[in-house]
Amino acid sequence: MKIALIRVGADSGNLGFHSPLFEDGTFDFIPINDTFNENPKNGFKKINEKRTFSNTKVKKKNYLIDYFPASKKEKFRNAIIHFDPEFETFTYGDPSFTKKGLSKLEKHDYLIFYSSLKKKSQETYQLYVIGFFEIHNVQIVTKLNEWKDLQNDFGKNFHVMHKNKFERDVLFEKNKGLKLVKGTRNSKLLNKAYLISKKIPFGKDKQPRFVISDEMEKIFGDFKGKICIQRNSLRFIEDSFVDKTKDWLTKLK
Repeated sequence: MKIALIRVGADSGNLGFHSPLFEDGTFDFIPINDTFNENPKNGFKKINEKRTFSNTKVKKKNYLIDYFPASKKEKFRNAIIHFDPEFETFTYGDPSFTKKGLSKLEKHDYLIFYSSLKKKSQETYQLYVIGFFEIHNVQIVTKLNEWKDLQNDFGKNFHVMHKNKFERDVLFEKNKGLKLVKGTRNSKLLNKAYLISKKIPFGKDKQPRFVISDEMEKIFGDFKGKICIQRNSLRFIEDSFVDKTKDWLTKLK
């Protein structure tokens, strides 16, 4: 069995802020915006997507735009949401060649999603597990004629439901294929977020960075010394910690 972690959702590098964490430990997950329609290069037409931050809710009663800082609302009010991962049919897609490691996941493996969340009462964000997939299957798509066959398992994934985007992702040679992950019904978007990080001076320059917390290192291991989880690199749990991680993960609510 294999278990991987990947960072998803709003952060300072895309939307410029972080998803909200509430005092009771619940949260609202804010996906990133989709930039395809802003600059659909090489002759690709814009996609037809009506979900924006101003007309969409996720878990709470608030529209997502309500969580945006005032300085960001105008820019993103009518921006299209890139819903990925989606927890209705449990799919995740990523065309990036840096996520080629997703192809290593097999049935009954796990993919853990973590995200940056911030309480109003806190000065900075932290990194939290917000959900996971128990893997049903993984596909690496390299041919356009596979699109119809993907509809049953992946029809609600953002990369598949929009054919123009699908074609761009598959045809762009640097991507090395569109990576698609399907979760079983045992997959979850959690009710409460679970802290996995601490911030310490780290790296050759000793700048403050987020690393695995001492508590979570006892569960996840130290990724063979690569404990920094600030970026969205795909990380695999060491074999000797897989059973402990699965036991911890499957008890989350």
